[in-house]
Amino acid sequence: MNILLIYPRLKYPAFGELQEPLGILSVAASLRAAGFLVELCDLTLAGSLEALDAPLSRAEAVGLSSSTALFGRALMVLERIRTLRPGIPVVLGGPHATACPEESLAKGFDALSIGEGEVTAKELFARLAEKGDPAGIPGVAVLREGNVRCGPPRPFIADLDSLPFPARDLIDYEGYKRNNLIHIGMFVSRGCPFRCSFCKPMQDVLFGKKVRSRSPESVVREMAEAQARIGPRPFLFRDDTLTMLGIPWFEELGSAMARAGLAGCHWSCQSRVDLITSELLTVMKQAGCQGIAFGVESGSQRVLDFYQKKIKVDDTIRAFELCHEFGIGTHAFMMLGAPIETREDVEATLALVRRIKPNSISTSFTTPAPGSQLYLDLTAGGPSPYASYEDVDYLLNSVPLAHPHLSREELVAAQQALVDLVPTTFHPEALRAQRQRWQKPLRT
Repeated sequence: MNILLIYPRLKYPAFGELQEPLGILSVAASLRAAGFLVELCDLTLAGSLEALDAPLSRAEAVGLSSSTALFGRALMVLERIRTLRPGIPVVLGGPHATACPEESLAKGFDALSIGEGEVTAKELFARLAEKGDPAGIPGVAVLREGNVRCGPPRPFIADLDSLPFPARDLIDYEGYKRNNLIHIGMFVSRGCPFRCSFCKPMQDVLFGKKVRSRSPESVVREMAEAQARIGPRPFLFRDDTLTMLGIPWFEELGSAMARAGLAGCHWSCQSRVDLITSELLTVMKQAGCQGIAFGVESGSQRVLDFYQKKIKVDDTIRAFELCHEFGIGTHAFMMLGAPIETREDVEATLALVRRIKPNSISTSFTTPAPGSQLYLDLTAGGPSPYASYEDVDYLLNSVPLAHPHLSREELVAAQQALVDLVPTTFHPEALRAQRQRWQKPLRT
């Protein structure tokens, strides 16, 4: 079966670094390993939907991966597919299909892949190749007689080393490099045991609560293969909490890198502030770590507790002090506009940033993801608070929610004050876009 996979990031603004779509590349690799012929139409660098036409003419089935922010574009892609190939089956996977299955099926997709996609996609497309009904496949949702029918939950992939490396040959890395690809992206682990209300429990459905990791040897083999294809570049481990893997894992990573001739290769990652110790940073730096991005969010303990972060402000101070001591670069993700946030909370956040002195910063306004506890609490089963799918992109929107304690002007001023404290702002283009959008009417 010839499968066309589509990543619908058409003419979508990239703030900061452009990153490759690792999820759909991993699914593509798994489909190839199962014997399918796979073509990828990555619309990231395309000029129009016409880029779909030629590969669509060769396809026997289509799969898309979409976040909620990209779902409007996914619908544009679906409309063109229905015009050019009205009978071809079209499958949707990714975060939006997982968080909003009823809406996704109602919009016209034939089937959904819920959660991790590599194994589900193989079974789903095999069933479609046989002209069979995908209803009942674990991890698959379909619409039958107006009702959503979900197969049993798909067990999470226990051995991540069993997955083939992402099919990086399917995207135009030269084009990505011309458009500000700085790092080679990689995923090392999946799953998160924490309960932050702005992403859980939807993330549990995607990847589970238990952390599953690849072996350092597998990671290093992929690093070597990726550099051979793309050229020398630092790596970005895009896991939410890489540091949960612990000291022995990073010791093994450093040893494996040395054996593979990658001892001088550098990488950056993300971490919770409460996982950082001097012992951990010692082995991470020896293994090539040059930067860590932290979800600081706020300098107000009250706001952190509201988000169920389960960290203390003192944890943030200690983590940044240790990174500065070790010469490891720091990035702070800051979030303004919690529903309970007051002027005093904003002042606490400004004071914290002055103290921790991050090397770079990115700021956003509280944007609950569909399926998260914060989203469920705010909507209480009612309509979405967002005026468009793009408003779910916290780097693109500007004060997307009505706020009981702070005006829009105050929140925008607070954002600018944070930026003024840290000259190396992660996404100045986003700030300019937000300034242009912040006066648009709110949906309440």
